[in-house]
Amino acid sequence: MLRRSPERHRGNVVAAAPGTREAAGRMVERYCKPDAVLLDFGACTGALIQRLKDRGDTNVTAADLDNPAVRHVACDFNEGFGGKFPNQQFDCLIASAVIEHLNDVRAFLRECRA
Repeated sequence: MLRRSPERHRGNVVAAAPGTREAAGRMVERYCKPDAVLLDFGACTGALIQRLKDRGDTNVTAADLDNPAVRHVACDFNEGFGGKFPNQQFDCLIASAVIEHLNDVRAFLRECRA
């Protein structure tokens, strides 16, 4: 079986389907100002975070279940996670490779809204 080499961004392996992080980056560029406060759910290796920082975003928070590869807020998206971000508001929430891993997508979206 032939396999493609994993996609990378500045040395970080992109742990998503090819083109996913690039597409997410374009969406953020299109809909968010460079000074927006961003939260990336499922940050994994930090490839998308690095891409956002490369474009000038400085206020980016990573969240993931457990990830020693990138500084992040540890949280399980299948449980209540809103308490992990007390008194914080974000202009943009990114969950580009998360939904397929959730037990209850509606509960996740309710938690995001809160």
